[in-house]
Amino acid sequence: MDRQFTRDLDKPRREDAFASVEAVNLLSRAAPCATASLALAVYDRDATMAFAEAVPQRWGGWIESRYDYQITLRVPADALFEVIDALSERGDVLAETLQADDVTAEYFDLESRVRVLEEIVAQLELLLARAKTVEEALKIRVQLDRLRVELEAARAQLRMLAELIDFSTLTLGLSQRGPANALPSSNDPFPWVDGLGVEATEYR
Repeated sequence: MDRQFTRDLDKPRREDAFASVEAVNLLSRAAPCATASLALAVYDRDATMAFAEAVPQRWGGWIESRYDYQITLRVPADALFEVIDALSERGDVLAETLQADDVTAEYFDLESRVRVLEEIVAQLELLLARAKTVEEALKIRVQLDRLRVELEAARAQLRMLAELIDFSTLTLGLSQRGPANALPSSNDPFPWVDGLGVEATEYR
């Protein structure tokens, strides 16, 4: 089941997609795969990107890819909301999305398939050891080799799915917010005074 949540930027953060009860409930199921995206407008993109690149050191996970000012992180699923909140504090949030795919059935199907294949392989290995003739042994060997390949493929799929469950995907995109308003050279709140050559005065 695929569920997608987007944040209404006009609402308080407590009501946004990442804090919604529905989203939290979905991510607390047996086997959800979460994929999130976050778009920020920041004054200093380099500093914010450096902060994002340090996320794996603080919360765990790794950097999956980076291109220019877009980075994709794999973070522990139970730390996803905390990482999003920490990044959101670095600038203005332009957009947020969260998609959670419930893969519980697929995960348990793969687990069951691996278990069955392991049992069959073990039985064939036993039959191979008891084979009376070369012809009988060859027939068993052909089946055994084929099932071993299937078993390794199923194990690889199970490991990949487990990784998707344990580590959520977060894509961060940064855009330039624009330079902060420069402070006037004098303490006077009226910047045009500076052009008159008036000595800086303290304004209270």
